[in-house]
Order: sequence, then structure tokens, then C-alpha cells
Amino acid sequence: MKHEYFWVLALVCAATSFIGILVLCLNQGFKKKTNITFSLFTFSISAWALGICLMFLASSSKAATFYCALSQNPVPFIPVFYFHYLYFQTQTIIPKWFFALYLYPLGSIIANLGGWLVSGAIPKYGFELMIQAGPAYPWFILGFMVVVIWATVFLIKALRNSSGLKKLQLQYVLTGSIIGYFGGAMNFWVPYHSWIYPLNPYGSLGIVAFVFIVAYAMLRFHLMDIRIFIRRALLVLVIYFILIGASVPFLFLIHLKLAQFPPLATSLIVLEVFIVSSILSLGPFLYAFFIRQNVFFQEHMMAGITHELKGPLATIEGAMEMLSEPRILANEGKKSEYFQMVNANVDRLRNYVNSLLVVFQAEGKMPAMEIAALGFNELVNDVVHATRQQAGARKIKMQAVLSDNPMIIKADKEKLRQVLSNLLSNAIKFTKEGEIRISVESDSKNLIVSIQDSGIGIPSEDLPHVFNRFFQGKQGRSAKGSGIGLTIAKMWVEAHGGRIWAESKGEGFGTKMTFTIPLN
Repeated sequence: MKHEYFWVLALVCAATSFIGILVLCLNQGFKKKTNITFSLFTFSISAWALGICLMFLASSSKAATFYCALSQNPVPFIPVFYFHYLYFQTQTIIPKWFFALYLYPLGSIIANLGGWLVSGAIPKYGFELMIQAGPAYPWFILGFMVVVIWATVFLIKALRNSSGLKKLQLQYVLTGSIIGYFGGAMNFWVPYHSWIYPLNPYGSLGIVAFVFIVAYAMLRFHLMDIRIFIRRALLVLVIYFILIGASVPFLFLIHLKLAQFPPLATSLIVLEVFIVSSILSLGPFLYAFFIRQNVFFQEHMMAGITHELKGPLATIEGAMEMLSEPRILANEGKKSEYFQMVNANVDRLRNYVNSLLVVFQAEGKMPAMEIAALGFNELVNDVVHATRQQAGARKIKMQAVLSDNPMIIKADKEKLRQVLSNLLSNAIKFTKEGEIRISVESDSKNLIVSIQDSGIGIPSEDLPHVFNRFFQGKQGRSAKGSGIGLTIAKMWVEAHGGRIWAESKGEGFGTKMTFTIPLN
């Protein structure tokens, strides 16, 4: 039974660590808050499982007690990180009160340091050594259950208020959480002389199922190129296989010394944890090095195009999947909502394909234009209104400074609308928070439009190339796009006889895009 429990927990440790690292391999993994909090959730699980495994390998009661106590420190972080992940998955802003939940892990660690959580390791259930609960352990379990129930209620409410792909994703998360928390909860009763075979030890495999289901949902709806993902996954496997192999000799040597010199047990255990964690911490650096140096692990130029196409296609697929359910077909309101979703994304695909056709047109061929009189100030207000919600979601303020002159010009209204939309969307994409300022003025010959953002800026070496077809640069690759928005803006501006340029003082100093349109 000891061997069964050990290998189940070893699998939990390895699988959750691996999945957590893989999630960080997703596009912008180290920048997206959902990816980071989910990975922290998985790493907390793997740290708990590792601590119990080390307890089984301990050669003395003192060492086993140390590992027992150590294994409990990550446990209260599991539901808190999970709740944190749910908030980032469903909400734009985390409420300030939420961070009070971290008092639960903090209090648990303090209780653990005082010896109130784990009082020792004793023979139990045929094991040489097994965790013995301290006086604070019931409160420890209660806190865990309160956070889990709270998070589950929050998830159910979010599920009821969602639709389309988001609803499908949250359904996966809810299913996984029910399986995972039921299986994981079996471990709480072990210190109280409650061993129910086969729920103990095999219930812990539900944790692996939970993490896998949620990660699958994130990957399925993340729309990353699956070939690149598989390559990166294999790279992670190879790196950590080598690093773990490098750790084995140190582990063997330290455990040999533990048997020979029991008085040094605590010092050697601390040294063991330090050496192993130091070796394994090299993983992210090696991974980042190989990703940067080898194009085999990178998405090529066309990946941006496929990303733009797969987004609306996946939304259409999700809507059609929901429309196949009898309960949706019987609900006229819901049915109409999903048909509207399909139509909106068909329009999005059509517009994008048309943009591609424009970009790939024969060199020097003049695009067709529909010239008519239009009030440019009114057009700016329309475009700003259409993008204000997108900006607000990222806490970006938008300010339009327009001339008192109505700015009546002769131009193709829809082409200039696309120019403004592309420039504003670009500014929002590269601005985490702050302000975007649109100004419209004129001189004796030209209408002059400037869009200034407080975003990440453009490196000086990238400035001459930002309007080139498919050029993304270092910042563009991290934001995931097709690299044709500015190209199309430049094409339509020049088709009107104007010009467009970009200005930036460098990374971190924002960007100013300016274009002119002749008044006559």
C-alpha cells in the first residue's frame, strides 16, 4: 500500500508540474495572468505531492516530520490560486477584498511553523511513518473547504452569465473541479485514521484529471498552433528529464549521508531542497534560450494570419456546437443569440479575407475608391465610440481633440474608417493602461490626424519597418497579430494622396502615429 500511495503521488507531482509548465508555453504564457495563476495552482499541488513523497523516502522520524510539515505549506495556496485563476478568466478587474483570502495561507504557514498543524509522523495503516494531525488541522481543513465552495459558487454564477466559447470553457473547468476536489479531499481524512481503499490512494488521480481538463480547455480555446505547442511540450520534457537526471546523484548522496549521520538530518534536508530547486530553476532559462535561438520552436510569419482566421472560426464552431443542443433549439432567445454570433464572425472573416486580398494585390495597382464628401470629425467620433469598450476593458482612457471646423473632405469614408480603426486597435493592443489621445487639425493643404498612446513604444531599429507587410517586430510577436493592420492603413492613406509615419522615443515611451489627407 505504501508503494501504491508513493507512486500515485509521484505521478500527481510530475503531471501537475508538467502541465503547469506547458501552460506557460502558451502564447504570452509569462504575461497572461490566467496562465500564471493556473500554473501557480498546479505548482502548489505538485509541491504538496513532492513533500509527501519525500516523507516516504525519509530515513528517520525527524526527517519524515520535517517533510510532513513542509508538504502542508503549499496546500492552502491551492484553492486560493484556483480562485484567483477563475477571477482572471471571467473578470477584468480583481476586487481589493479578494487579496484578503491570502490571509488563509499565511495563517496556515504560521500555525505550521508553531507545530500546531502537524505534530509528527507515526506508524499508521501499515506505513512506517504517516502524518499526524495537530490541534489546528481541523481549522486548516475548514478554511480549505470554505475557499473551494466560495470559488465553486463564483464559477457557477459566471457559467450562468456566459455564452458561446466562454460558456464551453467554464463547463470544462467546473467538471474538472468537481472531479479534482472530490479526489483530493480524500487526503484530508488520512491523519484521522480514515483510509478507504481504493479512494485512498487512487482518489488523488482525480487531481491530475482536474488539471488536465482545465489545461485542455485553455489550449482548445487559446488557438495556438498545435504543432508549435507539441514541439515546445517536447522541449520542456527533454529539459526537465535532463535536469532531474542531474539531480539524482545529489539526492542519492544526501540520503546516504542521512543514514550515516542522523544528527545532520535537518541540515542535509535543507541542502537537498536547495540543490534540487536550484537545478530545476534552470528549466525556464534553458527553455527561453532554445525558444529564442531556434525557429523550429517559433510560429512563422503566416501564424499571425492563421490566428486571425482561427479566432472567428472557433467562435462559429462553438456557436454551432451549442445550436445542436435541443435545449438551445427550444429557446428562441438563445437560438437568436448564437445565430447573431455566427453572423458577426462571418462578417469578421469576410472583412479579414478582403483585407488579405488588398494586401496581396499586384504591386502598384490602385485600389478601387468611392469618393464622396464626408465630415471627418463625425467619422472620428463614430470610430472612437466603437472602440471605447475595448479600451475600457484595459483601463485605457480615450480622448478625442477635434477642431471646431467640421473638416469636410472628399474621401472614401469606409477606407478612412478602416485606417482609424486599425490605428486605434493597434494603440489599444500595445497599451496596458493609460491614455490614447486622438487629435485632428489642418494646415493650408492637409488634414492632419495624430494618435498618441502611452503604451510600450517601438524600438528605434523597428520604426522604419512598422508599415511593412507582416512585420511585427519584438513587441508585435508578443502581442500575437497578423502584422497587416498598419500595412492596410498605409495603403489607404497613400491611395488618398496622403502619407503616414510613426514616432517613438523607444521602448516604454509610447507611440505616436500620424497621417495626412489632402484637403483638395
